[in-house]
This record gives sequence, structure tokens and C-alpha cells, in this order.
Amino acid sequence: VLIAVDELPRAARRLASGAQARLKLVSGARLASSLMIPAIGRFVKSNPDVGIDFQLAQVHEIDRIISERAFDIAVGTLLPLAVPAVETFPLFDMPTVAVMRRDHALAKRNFVRAADVAAHKLIATPMGAMRDDLERIFRSEGVELHPQYTANCVDHGCRLLLQIDAIMIIDPLVPLAVDPKSFALVPLKPLRMVQTSIVTPALKPKLHLTAEFKACLRDEAQSIEKRLALLLGNSGAA
Repeated sequence: VLIAVDELPRAARRLASGAQARLKLVSGARLASSLMIPAIGRFVKSNPDVGIDFQLAQVHEIDRIISERAFDIAVGTLLPLAVPAVETFPLFDMPTVAVMRRDHALAKRNFVRAADVAAHKLIATPMGAMRDDLERIFRSEGVELHPQYTANCVDHGCRLLLQIDAIMIIDPLVPLAVDPKSFALVPLKPLRMVQTSIVTPALKPKLHLTAEFKACLRDEAQSIEKRLALLLGNSGAA
């Protein structure tokens, strides 16, 4: 906890010197195109002179970055628990869905279970919290996860499944950002929601720019929820 106190004099010196205000933002690849980049666009419209350092973190880096608190605002899902001196604010919940091509054999289903997709070609992340969570979902249904393909970037995985007629089980954020008309999103049963949260270091000064950027994230989250409701016909909330 004492390490984070070092931020207070550094921030005061920056303000006193008249240095350009900057925000250091962090997200994984999954949330970059769908949430963080559009939120930056909203923020810059009213704060054109603020500098922004945007770090795209790999799956294996998220725990370390959040633990070190070397950022102003981060967004993520399945975040490490009980990290000291950070504050977490829920942003939105998304249903877990099976993402596939529109002409896939399962695309017309109202829902699928893990056992339904286990015999089909699957794409999964090779490691990390998302992969661990997916393996738990399959085990709870009495089947094992054996993906024929892995991709460490969900965006690439979604683009790959269009080429090879495979399935990826994720939330709908990436298909929504890539091109929702290219994918069939079939809800996974039992329904499971994935929470996306805002994370900030607890002991950094609460600057008005931080509050403004959080508001931009919330505005973008509302836009995502509206588009998803139209795409799924509110099936995610059922």
C-alpha cells in the first residue's frame, strides 16, 4: 500500500510544472476495439489537449499490470481477485454465446449446451482465465474441452472461425465490433453472464479527467448493451 503513495507527490509535481495532462489506459485485445477505443474517441472530443498512453495487454500480462498499479484506468473481465489498493467498478454484463458462421449446422438453434458443441471444430484461447473458465463450463456438463484450434487473440479467433467453419465460445463483444452480420450468436445454456469492470488504483489522486473517462466508458457500455439487445432479441437477458 505504501508504494502507491509515491504517486501523490509525482502527480503534484506534474500539475505544478504545467506538464500536459495524460491518462494511462490499459485493456486486453478483446475490449480494445469494442470498448476502449470508442471510449477514447468520445473522451477526445471534449478533451483534445489531453495526452493518452494506451497499452494493449496480453492475457498473461493483465495480472501483473493490475498488481503493479502502473495505470490510471483499466478495463477487463475475469480480473484477479483481492488485488490490494485497486478499486473495481462493474460496467456491464454480457451473456456467453457460441459464435459461428451463419451457415453452421448449429446456427439456427435457440441455444446450445457444451455437450452440443463438443463434437464440432472448436477454437479456444490457449491459456489464461478465459480458457480456465471455459474448461470449467465443459466439465460441469460432463464433457472435456478439446479445441482443434487455439488463438491467443479473440479477434483473430473470430475471424478464423469464419474461414474454417468452427465455433468459439465467448461473450458477443468481439463479433459485435468486427461485423455482427457475419456471425451467428447462439446463447449457451445454462445462461452464464461475464462481467466487464473498470479498475483504478485506489491511492492515485482522483483527477477530473479520470472521472470524465469513466463516464465515456459508461456511455459506450450503454451503446453496446443496446446493440446487443437488438442483435440477440434480448435473449441474453432472458
